[in-house]
Amino acid sequence: MAWMWGIEELAKRMTEPPPQRVLLIGNPHARNGSEAQSLVAPLESQGLGVHFEMPDDIKSLHKLIAEIGKSVDRIVLCGGDGTISAALPALIEVGKPLVVIPFGTANDLARNLHLPMAREAQVALVGGGKPRRIDLGTVNGRPFLNAASIGLGAAVAALHQGRAKRWLGVLNYPRVLFLAWRRSRPFTVEIDCDGRAYRGTFLHLAVVNGRFHGGGLEPRPSASIADAELDLYALPDEPILQLVRHLAALRTTGSENPELFHLTGQRITVASDQARDVNVDGELSLQTPLTFGVLPRALSVVVPT
Repeated sequence: MAWMWGIEELAKRMTEPPPQRVLLIGNPHARNGSEAQSLVAPLESQGLGVHFEMPDDIKSLHKLIAEIGKSVDRIVLCGGDGTISAALPALIEVGKPLVVIPFGTANDLARNLHLPMAREAQVALVGGGKPRRIDLGTVNGRPFLNAASIGLGAAVAALHQGRAKRWLGVLNYPRVLFLAWRRSRPFTVEIDCDGRAYRGTFLHLAVVNGRFHGGGLEPRPSASIADAELDLYALPDEPILQLVRHLAALRTTGSENPELFHLTGQRITVASDQARDVNVDGELSLQTPLTFGVLPRALSVVVPT
């Protein structure tokens, strides 16, 4: 029962010793990634031993977490959702609490965890926050944090790159949304959600873990990143102004709208009329068909007390 889980979690937190050593990881390719090294001194001033690294690629990131992560109390990742998502296999394997310092553009995991936005408060979280276990989604066996999408979402990920992403951050999204809409074409999919079959033609489809994705969109405002459920929503092919209206509604009222297609479940499959690129936590890395699942309480993260 939920209340029993809450009591057990509280008891565990009360018996956990404060962290002594942390692994601080920066991403040299992320927006503001070079700021990570500036956190070493503030963390050491809290009495923490800090091992700082900036791995060049995903393989080096996994190796670093596997080798050094076992000898520290917490792993501190400075980066966006894509950086954290790329590290998930190693983080799950090591099992140490993760502290997120959001250096990315959308930072939807930080929204899902209600993390502070002020850098001083984020630094204080490293030693003073408490671990909490959250769900992860899976797509074709790969874990993900926030969402996987096809159609418009994949087109946005392909265009939201390079200098414009670094210089403009979230301000680059309106520009790439319009460009993505011009390039996107509707697609037909067959969906199975917990044994229920559906078929439809859409311009955008996303499967979401947690409450937020896509820079603050909320398919189901009542969702949490620890409810062991996924949300699928899809947008029909429509003029750009109508599309913007629907996206604005997804920031306020969610997908409780007869013009939008919405499902909630734990196991979802999506097959498209032809192979489609897939945006997984902001990175293009897969193609359809897709099989989704949930890993309940799979990752330990540090949140405010």
